[in-house]
Amino acid sequence: HIPIDLTLDGIRYVQWPLGYAREATAQCSKIFSSGPLLVYDSRLGSGPGGLPPNMTSLDTHWSKYYRESSRDESQMEDLAPWVMTYLQSKIDKAKSLD
Repeated sequence: HIPIDLTLDGIRYVQWPLGYAREATAQCSKIFSSGPLLVYDSRLGSGPGGLPPNMTSLDTHWSKYYRESSRDESQMEDLAPWVMTYLQSKIDKAKSLD
């Protein structure tokens, strides 16, 4: 559960996961302190009219990271290194059971 609120190329991306209670002091602390985020309100209207007009961006660790760090697409990998390590450990364990 990684909260992100940022705008890229004029498009706003919001991920505001509620998370687990054990995450309340870590990456979901902003959510636990401010509560659910209103991103659409049908009482304001339909379509784009339902977007709150003054919804301020909520700064989170990863929002700041992605705003300040440029992406280098040549450095993209299929899976994160820790995922590859985890999967390799499962493969090794399965082979040892044979």
